[in-house]
Amino acid sequence: MRNAFTLLSAALLAATSVVATPCVVFDASWNLYAFGAQGSNDWNLGLQSSWAAGSVTAISKTNAPPFDGPNTQCFLSQFNNAIYVINGDKANPLNVHIFDPTAQSWSVQSTTAGGVDPTSVQAILDHDTNVFFGLSGGTLYQLDFSLIKATANSTAAPWTEVEASPFSYGSTTPAMAIADNHIFFMGIPANTAGEANIFVIHFAYFQPQVQEFAAASGFNTFPALGGEVTSLWQDSATGQVQQTFAFFPSDGSATYVVDVLTNTTYSLAAPPNATASGSSYAGSTTSLVQLASNGEIYYATLDQTSLSTTAKSASWSKINNNLWSATSASSSAFVAPGATGTGVAAAAKVTGSSTATGASAFNSSTANGAGSSKNSNKVLYVFSAVVVGLLGLAAL
Repeated sequence: MRNAFTLLSAALLAATSVVATPCVVFDASWNLYAFGAQGSNDWNLGLQSSWAAGSVTAISKTNAPPFDGPNTQCFLSQFNNAIYVINGDKANPLNVHIFDPTAQSWSVQSTTAGGVDPTSVQAILDHDTNVFFGLSGGTLYQLDFSLIKATANSTAAPWTEVEASPFSYGSTTPAMAIADNHIFFMGIPANTAGEANIFVIHFAYFQPQVQEFAAASGFNTFPALGGEVTSLWQDSATGQVQQTFAFFPSDGSATYVVDVLTNTTYSLAAPPNATASGSSYAGSTTSLVQLASNGEIYYATLDQTSLSTTAKSASWSKINNNLWSATSASSSAFVAPGATGTGVAAAAKVTGSSTATGASAFNSSTANGAGSSKNSNKVLYVFSAVVVGLLGLAAL
């Protein structure tokens, strides 16, 4: 019996160590992807116009990351139509996985740390240069993907130091947003509501003063808290930089959409489960998407040219898809949340859209941001058949 209980304890320990940190992200044609969702399966949910139909397409898992890292982040490289995944493989945290939406295939790019801790770095991807910038241990680093694009190459790409951060943030890494080739740091302890620190990418310096974002008439500005950030995009055909980003603070008070050209903030309803850790966010040209911690997917529609009107009327709707009953391309077994049998229940954490396009256009030393986000929720995958079997052995 002692051996049986020892086996049971080992099985439970192994089961609780298997985690998932999925993300949602768009490609450059605005097809929505849910990576690592429901049993680490990967799905193409298609365009917003097709979400009501509820169809999904499974994606091959060949070379895909397991999405089990503690700090998984997903990024769209719009001009290259590529999706990059940082820290998606716990066993190889420095690898960057590249998904090519055109070929529907994965490749793996190796990198060298250069001082970065890949398990905790918070990163963004600059649109124009295709260079990552990451904050790790109080220092800003960069990772140059300008020659990598949609397929990995055989040469390891190095993280290199840019400069030390001029602000302190303690043990909680601030959320990072990007637009207009500027990085915004949200949730800095010394800041007040509506303030963000800025790094100017193309001039490679931290702006000395914080940037203030006032509330638009009839709205509220964002609180001085950490949280998650994602971008609202411009179509690549226009060549315009992203002009807005959405901030989801940790208190779940609202969704805050920041217009970086006018330095104003619009607020709309918070998404479902806004205060629960483990939600992933993405943005397109017309929508914000949440992959909630319970595995459900919601979206809100916005018109960036009329935020004062659409933010007031915007609401979150559930995407009625058959994601939870579809068959994986890799034939991985899974079970919908709440169902019985061998399988898994999914949840997800912040992801991130990540780029900014075009020349700077902003008011009196201001910068414009739209952001990235990271995955930190850990979902326990308990294989009931193993546990039940071992319980039977323990009873012998």
